[in-house]
Amino acid sequence: RLSREMLLEGAIYMAGLGLVAWFLARGLSRPLERLVAAMRAIASGDFGTEVGDTARKDEVGALTTTLSDFRTQLAESARMAQENTARSAALNASSSCLMMMDAEFRVTFCNSAMLRLFADHADSFRQSMANFDPDAVVGQNMDLFHGDPARIHRLLQAPDALPFRGEMRTGSLTV
Repeated sequence: RLSREMLLEGAIYMAGLGLVAWFLARGLSRPLERLVAAMRAIASGDFGTEVGDTARKDEVGALTTTLSDFRTQLAESARMAQENTARSAALNASSSCLMMMDAEFRVTFCNSAMLRLFADHADSFRQSMANFDPDAVVGQNMDLFHGDPARIHRLLQAPDALPFRGEMRTGSLTV
């Protein structure tokens, strides 16, 4: 009789532990399933996806809060990329010659009008720069265009002087 009671009590304890384990697993697995679903949606570009469980005060809450912040940053980056694409298209389509440099004075962008000017007047540019290649300007240091690069560096490093507009003479051409 004692062994039957012990077996019955053991079975009740095991069932209780199993029930507790099931609730704990369910309380963890469902939020993680929602987190994975939100991550997949965000990874596919759906930045409007709501990330649930951010109010939780445990590790799941920390993960979902981090994902929510990441989603917000990705959405902003995507918005800025779209704006930059539109600006880039507008700059490239402009009939004005435009050339941009980075902080090290390397040419990072020439719009199509500028590239056309370089190609159309390559011989004039070669009068000042013997090895001028109109197809290789992007990536070059802008110093190749100036007799006194230090003066131009000083001008371009003054924030109140930007954007800088200037003229350059090369051969019979004034740009």
